[in-house]
Amino acid sequence: MMKVMTLTATLLVAGSVLATAGVASADTSTGKASVEVSGQGGVLQIDKAPGADEKDAAGNTKANGTSIDFGTVTLTQLAEKAQPMPAKLAAKTFQVTDTQDSAKWQLTGAVTNFTVAGTDKKFDGTLTINGVPLSTDTSATQGAKLFDAESDGTWDPSHTTWNNKDTGASILVPQNAKVGQYEATITYNLTSGVPADAASATPAGK
Repeated sequence: MMKVMTLTATLLVAGSVLATAGVASADTSTGKASVEVSGQGGVLQIDKAPGADEKDAAGNTKANGTSIDFGTVTLTQLAEKAQPMPAKLAAKTFQVTDTQDSAKWQLTGAVTNFTVAGTDKKFDGTLTINGVPLSTDTSATQGAKLFDAESDGTWDPSHTTWNNKDTGASILVPQNAKVGQYEATITYNLTSGVPADAASATPAGK
C-alpha cells in the first residue's frame, strides 16, 4: 500500500532570491500532511519530513516540521552566473516508524517546477535532497529514491524508528529568474514491501 505526502518549497526573487520549503496538506479533508501504510504486520508511516506536520507513534499530528531554508541570493549575483543554493538537513529531519516484521520500505520524491502564482514565471530549480536529484515529472509512479530501510541512518533500540543522519539539499537558481515568489511542490511516496534497490536513485532526464 502507498499513500502520498505533498510538501511545498518556496522561492522569492526580489532584488534578492529567497527559497524556503514549506508544507501543502496531503489530506484535503483534514489539512494534515501525512503518509501511513498499515496492515496485519504493523504500521509504516512518515513521522517527520521537511516542512511536514510531525506525527506520533499512533499517527496523530503533534507539531509542524521545520521548513527547508535556502537563504538569499541577489539579482546582482544572478547577473554573474546561476546560483547554487545549499541548505543543511540535520539528523532526524526525516523519521520513519516501521513496526512491520522484516518490512522493506523506501521513501522517494519528485518535485514540480518553481513557479510564481498567477504568472508564467517558472524554472526547474534542479532540487536535490540527500545528493539525489528529484525529477520534475510528478506523474512518475515512484520518483527518485531518497532513503530506504537499509540507508545509512539511526534506528532506535527496538529497531522500529529510523532517522536520517546529517545530509543536505540544494537548488540551482538560474540567471533568468525574475522578481517574484516562487513555489514548487515536493511529493514524497513511502512504499512498503519493496526491495531496497527497487527505485532508481537518479531519475531519467537528470
